[in-house]
Amino acid sequence: AQGIRSDAVALVVEVSQSSLAIDRKVKWPLYAAAGIPAYWIVDLEGRQVLVYSEPRGEGPSAAYERSSVYHPDDDVPLVLDGRELARFNARDILP
Repeated sequence: AQGIRSDAVALVVEVSQSSLAIDRKVKWPLYAAAGIPAYWIVDLEGRQVLVYSEPRGEGPSAAYERSSVYHPDDDVPLVLDGRELARFNARDILP
């Protein structure tokens, strides 16, 4: 995430089969520190979509203020700048 301009990236989507711990502990604060407005993790093993928004802070203490977990029967809203732009059924995102 170093060198990423938050105004150039609105959403990062990670697809995680075996890297969930790295995605949550290493990449999560990097994206938050870069000011990426929305970060999704498609957790293949857990069959869920993790959605993080509202990044705050700097460096390793940066975090996302909001988090939501969506399961296969849930609709996942794509919200950017406080507006819902689309909705996806989690089942369509998960294999």
